[in-house]
Amino acid sequence: MNASAHHREPGTDGRFLFFVLRMNVPEKKRSRAARLRHEASNCVALAVSTAQTTFAAELIDEALKLAKRSQEIGAGER
Repeated sequence: MNASAHHREPGTDGRFLFFVLRMNVPEKKRSRAARLRHEASNCVALAVSTAQTTFAAELIDEALKLAKRSQEIGAGER
């Protein structure tokens, strides 16, 4: 039994597993970061269009969380 047999996933021969798991990860991260930025922008747009200050504050808080997470995801690629 060779040493690489210990690193294989059960039920696979282990040759393609690493490639499949690592495939398109940067693209997925960019796409996720863009979606989060878009959602943050939507929250801000709703916040400025509402007259309810409590609701606006909650939307702004959510926008900040989304924007921060988007930056964290984007920073991981640099």
